[in-house]
Amino acid sequence: MKKIQLHFPPSFANLSFLSTLPVVCPHLTHVTIHLDGVEYCPETRAAISTLFPALEALECLVLAWNYEGNHDWTLDLGLLPKLMALDLTGPPKPVAWSSTRLVAGSFPRLRDLKIRHVDIMSSIELFRSVDINLVKFHLALFHHTTTPQMTELVHALTNVLAMSSLETLALHPDFPIVPPHVMTADALREFSVFCGLKSVHIAWSFGPDLDDATMNVLTASWTHLTNLELEQIDEEDNTNNTKLTLKSLLSLARNCPHLQHFELTVDAREVPELPDVAPQRILKSMDIASSPIQSTLKVARYLSGIFPNVKRIGPSDHSPEFRKYRKLWEQVLKQLPEFVAVRKELEKKFQRRMGSDGRHLVS
Repeated sequence: MKKIQLHFPPSFANLSFLSTLPVVCPHLTHVTIHLDGVEYCPETRAAISTLFPALEALECLVLAWNYEGNHDWTLDLGLLPKLMALDLTGPPKPVAWSSTRLVAGSFPRLRDLKIRHVDIMSSIELFRSVDINLVKFHLALFHHTTTPQMTELVHALTNVLAMSSLETLALHPDFPIVPPHVMTADALREFSVFCGLKSVHIAWSFGPDLDDATMNVLTASWTHLTNLELEQIDEEDNTNNTKLTLKSLLSLARNCPHLQHFELTVDAREVPELPDVAPQRILKSMDIASSPIQSTLKVARYLSGIFPNVKRIGPSDHSPEFRKYRKLWEQVLKQLPEFVAVRKELEKKFQRRMGSDGRHLVS
């Protein structure tokens, strides 16, 4: 047997059974354990800390713990030399977050890490004390994480994660609740050190300092992106206050040649002049329809010069207050092919004229 899934309360009898796994199933590579219920055993920490290092072939571990009450539990995974994927989910109860701690283990081959419902300060300490070469990282944070805590966490991550190997980054609240504290643009800019990123999903309340200059810094580093989702979570309709404009889309077109999809909220009410730029023809989909917009014709003309092959402009928010914007963006999508066709015709005429001028010069 190489794979096993277990779901039971952490009673003494169940923990005793767990202790036999290294002997009964020494070749286990994939282990999923869910510990929950009203019954809690003080020996849980020791049992877990002893079990996993004894599974010498372990490559993938999914561990979720959810128990009643406020039990102090420190999770120490120890040495796991072959572990490649680790998924940790703490109790989805605020009363238990403050009592759950992670202790750094040794995971030299770890490439995929997911953490949910774990105390923010514990996460910060964990990332200060490990050295991991992750490819995928997913972190669901306590939604009351403060702005200084977020800044400290991002700084810790940039110091411990390999800059070139990380390809997937996801960071969002652990519940669909509006975070009362913002992530600053300075904290977001720190993620620019991860130059190998291909997929980024960050959902949080961003501060008013998130602007086009920040997007230019990020996209100039994230040149391998295929998917970008910066989801602004707000309690009210604050899209009119966003500092991002259509210039941020220009940065995406210039700096991210592989981008296929993005989600952003921008202020498209003012349409800037489009500089001479090569169109990015890979992008097919954008979630931008909650963004404020006035002139659909001007926006369609602008997009035709940077993202001519867009086939879908979707709503990033389905709430009624964004209905008027969604209707306007639907018009943009309908008008886009006409402007693309006009640009193609102008380009053909320019090429014919250049060819004709060249023949005259030769003769």
